[in-house]
Amino acid sequence: MGYNTRFTASVGGPKATYDRFVADASEQEAWYGEYGPALHFWLDSDNYDRMKWYDWSKDMASLSLKYPNLLFSLEGEGEDSGDIWKAWARNGKVVEARAKIIFEPAGDLDELLPLDPEAEAREAAEASKAANARLEKAKRDAEEAFQAARRAATKAQNDLEAISKLQELAVPTGGIDPRSDEDIADAARGY
Repeated sequence: MGYNTRFTASVGGPKATYDRFVADASEQEAWYGEYGPALHFWLDSDNYDRMKWYDWSKDMASLSLKYPNLLFSLEGEGEDSGDIWKAWARNGKVVEARAKIIFEPAGDLDELLPLDPEAEAREAAEASKAANARLEKAKRDAEEAFQAARRAATKAQNDLEAISKLQELAVPTGGIDPRSDEDIADAARGY
């Protein structure tokens, strides 16, 4: 896969050497290095290409030796955030400068972005409103629970009274069935 860099290039210098470079660039598609660009890459003012060109520094040095006194400029912006640089080559030497991202001071932030004096009062009012809503809901829930308990107690009382009446009907006072065993047997036979 490799690492791609967006390159922008330019060249300038003494007229005779520059004219020879332009002639060479128009006559051939010479490439410098394994991944380097063709010579015409240096002449196109709108040039930029994203490519893998790992030996750009060595290739610039070699190219600048072939065309003495020309100043070759190359800018690169890599895939990684902040990988921005410029390089210059002349007569076989290369100088490189890396970009430094600097944030200029904005000034007094409290002055530029003043506090809202009413914001805290609005926040407190919203919090109070929310707390009151939760309290009212809790009161409604408690009232519903109380009414449900009251209905359950009334039902339980009614059930107890019904059980008591059934017990009175099932066994006469004294707890003894007045019918004899013989009467019960006759009733079972249908007499």
